[in-house]
Amino acid sequence: MDKYKNMKDGYDLELVLLRFLGMLMIVGCHLAAYFQLSALGQILNVGVQLFLFISGWIYSNRTIEDGKKWLGKRWLRICVPMYIWVVVLYILELGINGNRGVLSGIPVYLMDLQGISFLIEGVNPHLIIGTGHMWFLTAIMLCYMFTIVMKKIDVSVNKRSFAIFVFLGIVGVTAFAYIGVYTEWMFVYFLGYFLAQIWRDYTDKQWLLLTGCMLAAMAIRLGIRCFADETILYDIIVSQLTHNVLAIWIFGTVKWIGSKTEIIARIARNKAVCYLEEKSYYIYIVHYYFLTGTFSVRKMADNIGLQMLIFVILVWISAVILQKMDYFLVKNIEKILLKKRG
Repeated sequence: MDKYKNMKDGYDLELVLLRFLGMLMIVGCHLAAYFQLSALGQILNVGVQLFLFISGWIYSNRTIEDGKKWLGKRWLRICVPMYIWVVVLYILELGINGNRGVLSGIPVYLMDLQGISFLIEGVNPHLIIGTGHMWFLTAIMLCYMFTIVMKKIDVSVNKRSFAIFVFLGIVGVTAFAYIGVYTEWMFVYFLGYFLAQIWRDYTDKQWLLLTGCMLAAMAIRLGIRCFADETILYDIIVSQLTHNVLAIWIFGTVKWIGSKTEIIARIARNKAVCYLEEKSYYIYIVHYYFLTGTFSVRKMADNIGLQMLIFVILVWISAVILQKMDYFLVKNIEKILLKKRG
């Protein structure tokens, strides 16, 4: 938690809080689905777009001198916790259910391809129930790979070229969706990547314009839903693209508030927020299994209140242990790599 106290301005703290909000929304989306609150779940699902947008924004202006080394560090940060958790789940699945069929999914997890079914229609590897949310790890690692390409060819934009990128991106997302390839996740990542190069000010006028765009996007979404619900046009294209607008509005609103007051910085420095933010990725990794997997809290108690209490306890204990195991493994992996280079 001390790492946040040394930041001199609200800029980095705004991003810390936004990433925390993104992860919180993703967990909230799954809880909404658990309670069959589909409308709330659809809104909170914007956490995925928000987190991807922020990731693109962060790495846009960051210098990457050694692409392989940087990508290796990203792999350690993203994949090692997933590997540890999947090993735990395999032990549970084999020990309790005796389900040997899930073993066929081991190579998929090892290659970080567990999200392939969410990116390409019709590809369905045999995975452990309760790990479906990890499709995001496949998507974000692919975004990181394309980031290296962007850095090597030194792609930059101005307002005009950004507008062209947005137009071509929408056309591309739409065209690929109709052939069963879903690229919206990459589009929103690079929206953040390129917007970071041209978005400098957070004025009242700008926020009002952004709010107007968000409200217009939501109105368009509701209108199209009336005649195109449960179609590729609405479910894959319109809903996802309008979620991009909502994510950018959330981002812009936090940045706008942060430019006018210290409240964002104060919230981000709060001890409870710092503690949860530090563990947010581990919470994200473990939480879904306790809602849908073999150890779903629904199977442990009939009372909703007791289910949620058990859920919080199991998620917290699992996240703390996973974090400690991750730190231990990554530290030793880095030592081995340093010895080899030496």
